[in-house]
Amino acid sequence: MTDVSTGINVMPSSLAWAVSSVKDVSHNTFQISPASGSTVAGAGQNIRFSLPTSSLMDMKNSRIAFNVRTSGTAGVRLPAQASYLFSRLQVLAGGQTVAVVNEFGLSEYVKCVAQNKKYCPTEHPYTVATMTEDGSPLLAGTVEEQYADDGIHRFSMDLGPLAKCRPQILPLDTLPAIEIILTVAGPAVLSSVLGIECLGNAAGVSEDGAGTATFTVNDCVLNASVYNLGNSSYSEALRRRMESVGMLEIVLPEQMTSFDSAWSGSSRFSYSSHSLDRLHSCWRATGARGYTTQKGAAVVAGSATNAASAGANAGMDQHNFGAGVLATSGIAQYTSAHQQLQAPFSVGGVNCGKADAANLLVYNFAAVGDASLNYRVNASLTPQYSCQPHQWQYISAESNQVEKTRAPNTPAFLHNYFLMSYNFNLPNPDNKPCISGLNTLGAGNAFIEITASGAIATSGYDITTFAESTTVLQVAPGRQFIALT
Repeated sequence: MTDVSTGINVMPSSLAWAVSSVKDVSHNTFQISPASGSTVAGAGQNIRFSLPTSSLMDMKNSRIAFNVRTSGTAGVRLPAQASYLFSRLQVLAGGQTVAVVNEFGLSEYVKCVAQNKKYCPTEHPYTVATMTEDGSPLLAGTVEEQYADDGIHRFSMDLGPLAKCRPQILPLDTLPAIEIILTVAGPAVLSSVLGIECLGNAAGVSEDGAGTATFTVNDCVLNASVYNLGNSSYSEALRRRMESVGMLEIVLPEQMTSFDSAWSGSSRFSYSSHSLDRLHSCWRATGARGYTTQKGAAVVAGSATNAASAGANAGMDQHNFGAGVLATSGIAQYTSAHQQLQAPFSVGGVNCGKADAANLLVYNFAAVGDASLNYRVNASLTPQYSCQPHQWQYISAESNQVEKTRAPNTPAFLHNYFLMSYNFNLPNPDNKPCISGLNTLGAGNAFIEITASGAIATSGYDITTFAESTTVLQVAPGRQFIALT
């Protein structure tokens, strides 16, 4: 059988009998301490790791592990997703920056919401209400989410922009020395809650606490997954490929560049890349319920919403929207205010960051009226029609090659998980290296604008847009390289 694209004879996997064989393979995981030697890092401080220089390292399955210490007496809750505790990640190769992600925690959260990613339990997948990740109950008053300073690495995260590189296993003996630098986020990423009761209660998780919580990242290590081949055949094959082709190519997809601004009804920036793969835009409220200072947690629309439902944890009912009997069943779910991604509507109670017994219609989007949000790429309307915010729910899912985003229902999408994701790549279900995004290098920078009409606010929000692209590292003999961005 012939592959029509290459003319090479191939056999479908369903008919293949041959078995691939690689001999003398060994695997182990090694723990790398920060290069700085410091075991504690607070807001704005850096944690630096130097990768080994002579190993076959599995970038997907290597992880950064750590513990977190929070302050007391402020009703502190950690945000969903352990990576949200870091505001910046930078990757250096031979002292040269090859990847840098500002708004790192938000970029990872946006990707996880857009891709409906399944969390590892050690990634602190939820904003907790009544139980810590250790299983300790939070039963009264402003009990804090705290963890003992006992050297246990309770939380973990992947290597960010390196985790999806191709090939997955990198021969570090052919590359310049690689360093990873993490910057710890500020305390605004935390929630500060008044109590543990459900929404509408005077001592609820959605009510504002003291707002003075802090945290540090403790005992941070990098657990490097490393392979070894008993002979030198692989290294020899790489050397011969370099001699014949002149280089090796390492593909780094999902490189995220952020653009932040106050929302005024539109937002505009320029961007240059050889492969602009996707755009992701999200809005967060400012003002009284804003994300820039600690607040009570934001209720996820569709979870328990009755003022009397303090103990509503018998089972999840995702269609639980109003008062009455059903409102006292289901689980009350929350995000931190810092992670509340809202559609920027201008009417009704939907701009509120929380809900209470007197304001249950905070999730009712029926009265919003006509509204649209679109991209313009070099003045070309994208999509080519006035796109209503509701429609971005399936457009964002399709753009990330998933059936649905994280939102369990439309009100939750509009109130907690609103994203505008748009894809410029060819579909790639096999996730093989393929550069097919929008090339904006030849024509100069692409001018990208987010535009709105109808019942869309012109103030009261900040907008963050991530331009997702693919970087290619061309590695030559002698550990020389060129980064194509």
